[in-house]
This record gives sequence, C-alpha cells and structure tokens, in this order.
Amino acid sequence: MGLGSSLFGFASTILRLTDPPPPSRVLLLGVSGMPALMTLFARLRDALRLSAFEFFTDRALAHVRRAHGLAAPFAQATPAYVIAEFDCLGDADEERALACFRQAQDAGLVSDGVISQSERQARELWRYREGISEAIAEFTPYKNDLAVTVAQVPAYLAGIEALQIRAATASGARAASIARRKAWARFIR
Repeated sequence: MGLGSSLFGFASTILRLTDPPPPSRVLLLGVSGMPALMTLFARLRDALRLSAFEFFTDRALAHVRRAHGLAAPFAQATPAYVIAEFDCLGDADEERALACFRQAQDAGLVSDGVISQSERQARELWRYREGISEAIAEFTPYKNDLAVTVAQVPAYLAGIEALQIRAATASGARAASIARRKAWARFIR
C-alpha cells in the first residue's frame, strides 16, 4: 500500500508541473523565394510568440499534393512556402498576425496566405509540410529533416541554392551530351 501511494504521489506531482499548451493558430504563406525567408522569420518572430516556423519548396508541395490528393493551397504557386504556428490567446494576437501578413505582402515577401480558424484546419495546413517524407519516399536521394540554428540559416540556404544551380547545370550538360550522342548516332547510320 505504501508503494502505491508513493507512485500516485509522484504521478500527481508530475501532472501539476505541466501546463496545457496555449491555443494556437497556423499560418501557411506563399513566399516569393528563399531570400525572403529570413526577413519573414524576423518579422513573425518579433510580432508573435512562434512555436514553429518551417519552410518547404514548390517541388515538395507538388509531391505532397500528388501523393495525398491535396488541393493547391493558393490560386498561384510560389517558389517556397512557410508554415508558422503561434500562440493565439485572443483577437489581439490574431490581429498582429494579420498585420504582419499584410506588411510582408506589401514588401513583396509573400503573395498569399491562410490562417487556421480551428484545430481541424490547423491539422489540414500541417499536412502540406508533414506529408513530404512519405510523398517522396520512393525517390532518391532520400529526404531528411534538418535543423540549424537561426544564425546558420542564411549560409544553409545559400548552400542549397548553389547545389540546385550545380544540379541544374549538370542536368543540362547531361541532357546536351545525350542529345549530341543521339544526333551523332543518327548521323553515322
């Protein structure tokens, strides 16, 4: 009996230490490109109590939409997308989020956006980001989620852009080489 009361006392102590998470809202934003990400992050971080800020590309979104049968989030596609979650204790927090969106739109950082109005809508918006791993599992190289400190993000994004340019250049060179070989093969026949 002493053991049971000790365990109960321990469990009840742990439960009292944990507060429920505050209500939150989720923003899905169509972003003009990688260079806009850090400016957008700084604006949202300064205006809101962010609990998440993640981005993904238009290519990742296309895979998720195809694999999961999701509709396009916006009428016009953008090069990148941000999903941000923030504590929303009331109308003032939601108004700050909307003001931040309008300012980002005026600055050309974002072209479109949506804010969740319910937990169900928040889950639906997160599907665009969380469905990436499953949607691209059949392709190589495999995707891994990476986390870097905020200070490292600009260098990380510059590295990604450099790799994309190198891959596009190599892909173009391979395509040109294949076309030359095919032309040569037709010529020597």
